[in-house]
Amino acid sequence: MIDYRVSTDQATNTWVVIVTGITSQSFTMTTVTAGLIYNFRVESRSLFGYSSYSQIYPILAATVPDQPSIPTTSVHINNLIVDWQAPYDQGSPIIGYRIYIRAADGVSFAEELTHCDGSDLTIRTNTVCSIPLTLI
Repeated sequence: MIDYRVSTDQATNTWVVIVTGITSQSFTMTTVTAGLIYNFRVESRSLFGYSSYSQIYPILAATVPDQPSIPTTSVHINNLIVDWQAPYDQGSPIIGYRIYIRAADGVSFAEELTHCDGSDLTIRTNTVCSIPLTLI
């Protein structure tokens, strides 16, 4: 084996060779659009030419979402309302939030799963939850 050649469809379904002459078994593509799936395939080269293509490797261009901004709180009737803005998802839909309430000691926090389960579709979509004040 002499080297490798990498092709991608650049999320367009049109294959293009993006790099040749790679001698290591890794390659980093730095110009991608978050949220798109890029397909890659590799060929190896020997003295006799290039091999057949490898299997296609799909990769979602995404990373961890941005940090949410500070939530706002308000009291409505007998409930504490916790509201926040959804952060930029960095190319992959947010599948949940963890909502922590500061304890009366002013130092420790506990995740609130009974009324503010951030994996609940309604809470996740609306980015708001309501906790009865009798529990706080």
